Amino acid sequence: MLLLSHIGTVLLSLNVLLYCFFAKRNTKQLILFRIYLIGIFSVQLLSLILFFYKKNNILFSHLYFVWQFTLLSLFYTHLISGKLLQKIIYTLLVIVPIILIIQYILNPDLFFQINATEAIMCSIPLISYAIIYWYQSLDKANTKWLIISSGIITYLITSTIVFSGNDIAVTYFKAMGIQKKIWIANNIMFIVYHLLIGAEWFKSFRKKYD
Repeated sequence: MLLLSHIGTVLLSLNVLLYCFFAKRNTKQLILFRIYLIGIFSVQLLSLILFFYKKNNILFSHLYFVWQFTLLSLFYTHLISGKLLQKIIYTLLVIVPIILIIQYILNPDLFFQINATEAIMCSIPLISYAIIYWYQSLDKANTKWLIISSGIITYLITSTIVFSGNDIAVTYFKAMGIQKKIWIANNIMFIVYHLLIGAEWFKSFRKKYD
């Protein structure tokens, strides 16, 4: 499982390099996606360092979810058309963090535990945005960001199931090794996600040299 985690981190770092230094056309979407990649790379790196020193790194999962939710929500405001849909995205950008802040104030122990509510609230909207963007792009010639949106849908569905089902796996299926298997599945989908991000760069954003 650790090997899969390292492979995912290598692919993530490669995507940071590709999108920051070898991507053409600085659109708002591209700039936001770069910031998103840099942020999750930083969180991933710090998390691995704490893991290496055998420290609790779950705290960084909360930062990961909130950062991902915020940046990808802003990202989709520049992709999804329709004023009502954009208002919904901006509204959720305010409501979701407020709910999470209240939750952590009422129960500070959650900082050091996997928070299923956080995983669901930060992931379901992003899955919905990606599906909406796919639907809106069906009759358009421009197919940019569709590969990444596919990755967001598949990876976040898996991630949401893993984080929301972790307590159940620990409580009822630990002896069967289910918990380890679902985390392996999550690592595999993280790898697939970043392969798709790399594929999007190759298709839409790589610089072509004569």
